[in-house]
Amino acid sequence: MRPAATASHTALNSVQPFWCVAYETLARRSEFVALELRDLEFWPNGTGQALIRRGKTDAEGQGRVAYLSRETVKWLKIWLEHAKISEGEVFRRLRAAATTKRTRCLPMNSLELTGSGFR
Repeated sequence: MRPAATASHTALNSVQPFWCVAYETLARRSEFVALELRDLEFWPNGTGQALIRRGKTDAEGQGRVAYLSRETVKWLKIWLEHAKISEGEVFRRLRAAATTKRTRCLPMNSLELTGSGFR
């Protein structure tokens, strides 16, 4: 079970937002790092959706929509606030003092999961 995001999380668990989004969207690595803020929609009930614009199996380029739970939306909002992201790539490198470098990245250099996750 994933820990719930609460206001007491003063220090961001920097991989939690990555894992939540990866798990719920079932996105491939290239789809995951291409996710931009404009692809996210947060709803008043605390849930949301992510638009995966184009994937390996999406020959026509129509994209697909993935549901985001309340917990994932909470972690995403914490991440976006902490990283001061207001446009562009959702997951990017953080440098000292929480400044961002506009480079798409994954939370770890050698990230591989089996099954339908990252490849």
